[in-house]
Amino acid sequence: MKKILSVFLLLAILVSSPIVAVRSCAASYVGNSNKIQYTFNEETKTLIVYGNGKYSNDVQRGDPFDLAEGGLFDRAPWCNEVEMVVVQEGVENLANDLFRGFSNLKAAYIPKSVNEIVWAFPDCYNLSDIYYPGTITQWNTINFPYQRQKRIHVDYRDSETHEHSFIYPATHILGSETGWITESKKTYYLTDENVALYGIQTIDGKTYVFDDVTGELLKGKVSFDGAAYITSKTDGHMMYGKVKCDGKYYVTHKTTGKMLYGYIQYNGKKYVMSKKTGEMLYGKVRCDGKYYIASKIDGHLFLNAKVKCDGKTYYTDKTGAIKN
Repeated sequence: MKKILSVFLLLAILVSSPIVAVRSCAASYVGNSNKIQYTFNEETKTLIVYGNGKYSNDVQRGDPFDLAEGGLFDRAPWCNEVEMVVVQEGVENLANDLFRGFSNLKAAYIPKSVNEIVWAFPDCYNLSDIYYPGTITQWNTINFPYQRQKRIHVDYRDSETHEHSFIYPATHILGSETGWITESKKTYYLTDENVALYGIQTIDGKTYVFDDVTGELLKGKVSFDGAAYITSKTDGHMMYGKVKCDGKYYVTHKTTGKMLYGYIQYNGKKYVMSKKTGEMLYGKVRCDGKYYIASKIDGHLFLNAKVKCDGKTYYTDKTGAIKN
């Protein structure tokens, strides 16, 4: 969490501050109509691209990062040092092959002014994160054909609900695979549009709960939108009725899967569930000011019964409550 927040803080400084670099790159590059400039900060390994307008989409006729005396894609030595590219607001596109072969590039910040990326990142095999200060709807309007086998996580800002912060990390994943995928021991589900699913979703007849920020599949006892659920620790599908999780029993609604609390009925029997954790209670238990005797074997309440518990004898009424 701290690492991610520090990245966002650095981006905020780089995007909003005047250009200050330890070492400047080659001369500024003239695009279609305006100058697009760039500087390289050797200390932070960050390449900052700024200006107004578009790059020519034919980089082969004027690659800004080529050595003047070099051949096609004969990159300047510092290009292999770049770990982050920050494109500032005003730049409208990233041309074909613009960052080709930036072998150590790990992350890129793309402003909302960019409406076309085309094939700007071929052979950037370490690129794993793109930061975008707009919504996923805005991102989807950008022309950005997929260029590599490795997936890229695009972290976007939801301007309606997260006005001053980014959402991370797997909000949108670019890759050749769709459906169920696993990365870093975390599971996601990608639609045919390469968008990760969030919240409660039904897939192939089974219901699952995905984190509403990261899109990660949640397993075990999970919470979403103010309710608790029990999902399989094996494949994450939602479980219904009387279920066991981490050695404790719970009862979830047969239709919604929401965890039930307090005094409940399930399959013709009464139970008392903890109002805090939802777990099934046993023995002499209290709920809503009344005491009940619950079986120490399966938790069901004894109704209209004479029952012994912890060496004492109790009489219960038709609800299972102990008579005075």
